[in-house]
Amino acid sequence: MTKIVNTIKVESTINNQMPKAPIFGDLMNMLFVFKLVLVLLLLFILVNLARALFVMVKGEKSVPMSQYLGRRVLFSVLVVMLLLVALGTGIIAPNPRPY
Repeated sequence: MTKIVNTIKVESTINNQMPKAPIFGDLMNMLFVFKLVLVLLLLFILVNLARALFVMVKGEKSVPMSQYLGRRVLFSVLVVMLLLVALGTGIIAPNPRPY
């Protein structure tokens, strides 16, 4: 009987000492990663737009300008889709109506 009680005490102290990450902390890390991905995608969109402008101004025909503009459109669609998925899953919440 005492062996069972000692085993229960040992298991309970082990379980109490194990660090548990709060759910809020996991959500904040996920939110940070999501925002970081969005910012990086937006920067990539701007870089492709600037590269297309450079090709247009210089008149270089080595790489078509449509390649850069097409990438920009593709990643813009990806950003919108990520925002819709994040809104749907609850990662981000829309602002309440101002009135």
